[in-house]
Amino acid sequence: IDELPRCQVHGRLSLAQVHQHLAAAAIFWFTSWRDTSGNVLLEAMQNGCVPLAIDHQGVPLLCPAPALRVPLTELDELVATFAARTRSLAAASDRRNDLADWCRRQAARHRPPAVLAGIAQEIDACLDH
Repeated sequence: IDELPRCQVHGRLSLAQVHQHLAAAAIFWFTSWRDTSGNVLLEAMQNGCVPLAIDHQGVPLLCPAPALRVPLTELDELVATFAARTRSLAAASDRRNDLADWCRRQAARHRPPAVLAGIAQEIDACLDH
């Protein structure tokens, strides 16, 4: 990570902080091999962050672009691949911007229908009483 001076690693954040950071970021590293749902990947993509993600679990379904998926290998090789792809994306702003637009469209395909959002609001209202 030392070779990527603008890279920031964050610990636990509130949802509001997550969205603030994602809105300001250009590239998002999804390095978890335990998270099987990929919600954070979709949140990053909704915010226009170009994700680099370990290629396993549901990542290929959410992020079908092979250039954005990093093979799960030994740690040193994994970090080197993330760093190389980050440098490549950082150097190609037009490509990165095109990918960011693609990410927003891809994330929109996975949004629940408005009906589900309405149901969630009704449930929240019931729980508040």
